[in-house]
Amino acid sequence: MTYDDKADVAYIALVDEFTGDFTIVQSVTGLRHPEGINPVEIALDLDVKGRLVGIKILHAKQGVPPEFLTLCERINP
Repeated sequence: MTYDDKADVAYIALVDEFTGDFTIVQSVTGLRHPEGINPVEIALDLDVKGRLVGIKILHAKQGVPPEFLTLCERINP
């Protein structure tokens, strides 16, 4: 799990490396709260075989518990 402070994006990788069959070829975005309660958006990264390999959380500070962010490896602190 990583968190980019400058971009306010958390990422959960479901594979160790994004190479070979696990190369990300598509991101499915637009998963939001239906009532627009907060700006959080979820993107699902799929590999060449259509398998889920990563989950991106945009506007993470507003959308995940602070305890989760403390567990993430920091990028751009």
